[in-house]
Amino acid sequence: MRYFLLLLLSGLLFFQSCKDDEPESEDKPENLTVTYVRVGEQVLSSSGDNQDVVIDEPIEIRFSHSVAPAEAAKSIALSGADGQLVDLTFSSVNEDKLFSISHPVLAENSSYTLSISGSLKGVNNESFEEQVYNFTTFITPLVLEIIKINGAKVDPSDRIKDIDRNPQIDFYFNGSISSDDLSGYTLLRNNGSPVGFSLSQIDDQAISLSPDQTLDDYEKFRLTVSSNIENRIGRPFEGLDLEFYTQLDSTPKFPQISDAELLTKIQQQTFRYFWDFAHPASGMARERDTSGEIVTTGGSGFGVMALIIGMERGFITREQGVIRLHKIVDFLASADRFHGVWPHWLNGTTGEVQPFSTYDDGGDLVETSFMAAGLLAARQYLNATDPDENSLITRINQLVETIEWDWYTRDGQNVLYWHWSPSHGWEMDMKIQGYNEALITYVMAASSDTHPVSADVYHEGGA
Repeated sequence: MRYFLLLLLSGLLFFQSCKDDEPESEDKPENLTVTYVRVGEQVLSSSGDNQDVVIDEPIEIRFSHSVAPAEAAKSIALSGADGQLVDLTFSSVNEDKLFSISHPVLAENSSYTLSISGSLKGVNNESFEEQVYNFTTFITPLVLEIIKINGAKVDPSDRIKDIDRNPQIDFYFNGSISSDDLSGYTLLRNNGSPVGFSLSQIDDQAISLSPDQTLDDYEKFRLTVSSNIENRIGRPFEGLDLEFYTQLDSTPKFPQISDAELLTKIQQQTFRYFWDFAHPASGMARERDTSGEIVTTGGSGFGVMALIIGMERGFITREQGVIRLHKIVDFLASADRFHGVWPHWLNGTTGEVQPFSTYDDGGDLVETSFMAAGLLAARQYLNATDPDENSLITRINQLVETIEWDWYTRDGQNVLYWHWSPSHGWEMDMKIQGYNEALITYVMAASSDTHPVSADVYHEGGA
């Protein structure tokens, strides 16, 4: 037994001695990795599709461990699609972990390959696995930086007006473009119709546009350049949409006349509406040029006033005016009336009332006051010593005297009412009040010889 124990102890001592004689194993260094690769604001991916990379920013590469600058310069390369190497300049910070790599401006819309060799080692001999980054550079858009019209800078977002009718429009771009590039994508229009123009080259980045003819005055023109031009020039363009208004052509279009002649011309042209366009059967004024048979009572009162002007200014003879007045008076004497009051609208042939609205198919006191005022003005203009004109005076008096102004106080109220209908009575329920077009109605009603209203009707109702 003692022998066995001695033998076991000897074996343990020998095992420990052998273990102590073994060399200690060294720690293996960590792998060197890329934390990120960035160009400008864009982070590149070794597995992704890197598009629109800027052409004039340095490349930044950050490693997980420090790398000797000489080692980095030897292991990092940038090449174009043709394999041609790009000259690179290296600088580092952050204990040689972050490298900024400068390069000449890259070509636009071109493919490049950034490679980091697998032979790269960290300063502590960290190993590195090769990394490759493929990217395509950015295409600089074509930008229209300045627009000038006749030398003055304009903003397409503003309202551009008072533009000379022979404008020169100059475009200044951020890059080279030719007038041939622009011609097929540019339109100048006026109310949708194309306007011809010519383009000329100012320099390699500026083009001038001039219309082929003098533009119409006081017109809106629209100038557009289509964004589809990028199909020709190979770079994006957002397009142009510019509107401008031409200035007034102040040169006289007609022979110049004096103020007195101008007033006469205005009166003559106004008179012609009531004379030339009057209803042929009644001589009354139409409501408008699309009214057909419908004539208006109040408008015809203005027309009678115009007849007086026409006779006095010699636009028509006195005989012509008197004949027209006879026609109007004859029509009014036979037309529909409601307690002596004419409606707003009448049929110019039959004299029957034409409803102005649903309940307005009877007497209209305001329209009648316009008509009566015109008739009284004509009465005063006519010559009582002339038998024919005197007969007109008599008939006008008869028409005006039968207007029952007082009946339109609606059972003796101290106010005048605008409408009454045999079918709907006082349904319109519209009092004539306030200082407006209807003031003349109170004047006519108060001055009537046959059916006057009291002063209270004016003071309490109208005023």
